[in-house]
Amino acid sequence: MENATEVHLSSYPLLEQTTGMQWIGVKFLNHLPAGRDNVHSDTMRFCEAVCRAGHGGIELSPEMIRCDGAKRAFAWVKNKDEALALHLSEKAGMSEETARKLIQQAPVLGFPYAGIRVGQSVNPDVLVTYVRPEAAMRLVRFWETTTGRSLRANVSSIMAVCGNAVVKAYMSQSISISFGCPDSRQYGGIQPEEMVIAVPTGLLHRITGTGDRRSIQLSK
Repeated sequence: MENATEVHLSSYPLLEQTTGMQWIGVKFLNHLPAGRDNVHSDTMRFCEAVCRAGHGGIELSPEMIRCDGAKRAFAWVKNKDEALALHLSEKAGMSEETARKLIQQAPVLGFPYAGIRVGQSVNPDVLVTYVRPEAAMRLVRFWETTTGRSLRANVSSIMAVCGNAVVKAYMSQSISISFGCPDSRQYGGIQPEEMVIAVPTGLLHRITGTGDRRSIQLSK
């Protein structure tokens, strides 16, 4: 959701201090700005855009997304579950029925936004990063320390960055954890020892005030 109050990623140093990793902002746009200078002429997967965005922001329109799974996650295509299930069953060696069930469980945005800004953006809706398990543990400890609750994770190996990380975090307003999928590991720059974490900024505001600038001290 677009917001008149500008909040930059620099407002969230706690995340980088806690995990030691760079975070990428994801902003859902009601309108794509005219005369954009960060438009890429080539198409790409969303996870690939997350990887590239560490070197410069990218604004994505539906036409720029190469992956039908990501288009489904962002509500840019409908009625493609059967084709997606066939593709997944052939690629993953599972039955079409199983593939269909998994796809139907994958989160979908409730509204098809005009575009998505990925990078060091203003007013991000979701922050996403690739981390090692130890860094993920520190973030979970932060969650437990500030909320007094365990973090519940529902993990899937399909649409693992677009749907089951970013969209899930946005729709549920909770931290999402993903181990990636074969495509995101091939194209999205996820290293063998890394996992994906997405955090909605609305949640971060609620549990820290306005994006707490303290680094969390962890007991050993």
